[in-house]
Amino acid sequence: MSEKSKTNVGNQTAWASAWPSMMDAFGIHASALLREQAELISISQEMVAAWARRRQEDLQAAIEVARQLGNSKDFAGVADAYSTWWKTAIERAQEDFAEARDDTVRLTEVGQRTIEALQGGLQRVAGSARTQPPKQAAAE
Repeated sequence: MSEKSKTNVGNQTAWASAWPSMMDAFGIHASALLREQAELISISQEMVAAWARRRQEDLQAAIEVARQLGNSKDFAGVADAYSTWWKTAIERAQEDFAEARDDTVRLTEVGQRTIEALQGGLQRVAGSARTQPPKQAAAE
């Protein structure tokens, strides 16, 4: 057998011996990764639903202020309708910022757990590869 073919057989044997431990490590951590991804999707769906709800509130407020402006008989009515709309618009913007902050924190926490799950799988595979010497090819 040539030196090149001995090396190829040796590498294949080493890879084959590491494969079960890699699958075991990644299997455990892959399920953790999938859980984290499911949570990311869930958080994202909640974020979109909350954003859509607030945009609906914006539209309803705009319709209401337009109705009030159309029914106003004097400047005081116009000023009152506009100031009420402006106040609620600022409150909705504050709610947007607060939810964006909270959602950023939640997404960051899930992202950190995802990275930890991936690192755990890689460290476990690296550790098992160091502790299990490659098997020698039977036909040398």
